[in-house]
Amino acid sequence: MNDQKKYALVSIIPAVITAIVYLASLDNGFVNWDDNLYVYDNPGIRALGGGFFNAFVSSAFLNNWTPLTMFTYALDYAVWGLNPFGYHLTNLVFHVADTFLVGYLASVMVAIATGPDRKGGLDLPVFAGFFAAILFGLHPAHVESVAWVSERKDVVSGLFFILSLLFYVRYVQATPGKKASRYILSLICFFLSVAGKPMAVTLPAVLLILDLWPLGRFKGPLSLVKTIVLEKLPFFAVSAAIAIVTVLAQKSSMASVDVLPLTGRFFSAMRAYIFYLYKLLFPVTLAPFYPLEVRFDVYSFEYLGSLIAFTAITIATLASIKKRPYLFAAWAYFVVTLLPVVGILQAGSQSAADRYTYLPSAGLFILAGAGLWALAERAGQASSKRVCAAILIIVTVVLGLKTYAQIGIWKDPITFWTHEIEYLGEPDKTRQVELAEGMFETVSPAVLAHYKRAIWYAKTGEVEKAFADYARALALNPEFSDCYLNRGVLYARRGDLQEALKDFSDAIRYNPKRAILYYTRAQAYRDLGEDALAADDLLMAQSLDRDGSSDD
Repeated sequence: MNDQKKYALVSIIPAVITAIVYLASLDNGFVNWDDNLYVYDNPGIRALGGGFFNAFVSSAFLNNWTPLTMFTYALDYAVWGLNPFGYHLTNLVFHVADTFLVGYLASVMVAIATGPDRKGGLDLPVFAGFFAAILFGLHPAHVESVAWVSERKDVVSGLFFILSLLFYVRYVQATPGKKASRYILSLICFFLSVAGKPMAVTLPAVLLILDLWPLGRFKGPLSLVKTIVLEKLPFFAVSAAIAIVTVLAQKSSMASVDVLPLTGRFFSAMRAYIFYLYKLLFPVTLAPFYPLEVRFDVYSFEYLGSLIAFTAITIATLASIKKRPYLFAAWAYFVVTLLPVVGILQAGSQSAADRYTYLPSAGLFILAGAGLWALAERAGQASSKRVCAAILIIVTVVLGLKTYAQIGIWKDPITFWTHEIEYLGEPDKTRQVELAEGMFETVSPAVLAHYKRAIWYAKTGEVEKAFADYARALALNPEFSDCYLNRGVLYARRGDLQEALKDFSDAIRYNPKRAILYYTRAQAYRDLGEDALAADDLLMAQSLDRDGSSDD
């Protein structure tokens, strides 16, 4: 059996283990956090004709250009309708394929770096690939990307991102007659990757990192360095185009420098890098939403300590670049691939998200696998390799159990939002105003969690629980117009029109330019026999609709 077949065979095993653990996700339903926008309330995925092209290919959807991901939703709808099983199955298949490819790519890269005369034969590339794939497939931080239907972007983009890297490595190694086809395939896969999720725009920089390690191309003559730069130009051109489209699409949800100054962004970015590193090393207390605070003490341990840690790691890896280029390569890959989401261009009110580690973690996982086995080989004892095998088994079991539990958080909206509320605790009102305003989420995470859970309680008939959550949301944010609106509708459904009218009026007080609020209150007035007041509200609603000032 040649090396490539052995690498592929070994990579299948962690992919199968990953599939078994993630079978639990197939019992999950949708959650009312973007799943409605992407899937069950999205008419755009219900046809693959011109309407689909106009909605997703020729324009951005929800502030992102992701036509390939939207295409997979449309295919799912054609096969499964709105059965969540099919959507979770598709996510699972993509993640299993990604896991296999990470293992295979890790083996190939380590084999190139160690060369044909490496000690230990195939052991080092095989163990590195197996361990990297286990870490990638079973790491709990990746559950969000797999078990959340709306975050399919990661698994779709990840597939073509890794394929692009593989084709690029093959291009560098190929004979002159085969170089062109592999280069073109790498470029095509890159385009498909950014069409799955724009975060993949960092791939051209990753190719340069691969040229450093494991390919070692910068050691060649100056002419080769020129070739290395020139061959990346088409990749950078695609990257620049997608980056411009994404910035324009997300402009409305980006925080201004007035809300989040550049100094704050810099320290937030430093904190984000160390936060993600910590979560990969210690995947505990994972949450769907980590709130962003726009006012903080840069001299606190959390922020200043993160800057010191980031600087120390960067200097240490740079200092060892000649003797141990793999250390710098792994760290550079981590830094570069996270760059679009660390908060320099802040879109939304999250400070971090587990899903952002999906691809950035791969480089560190490859380093972990290769490093562990290399230490065992250096020890030169059979017992050292047995220790490695034991570590592999323990890591597989621990991560598998943690991931299985994390999958359950995404089972349904009640479980999901209850977990978020438990993670956030009971924040006080002072903390609410410290959160970024005017971004994608217009309310703080705690308010959002109670509000969303209330909506689902109401939908499933648990009315008293819904009222309790609406009350808690309004206690935290008394000016939350949508909360008044939804609670008012709930009051109206049970015949308590006076309470409904009061909530509709409060909703209008805090958001007076929203037409639907006047239409809704008009219906309540009509049901109470107040026809004159109902007519006034209808005229106001129609006026807002005509002049375009309504946000509906």
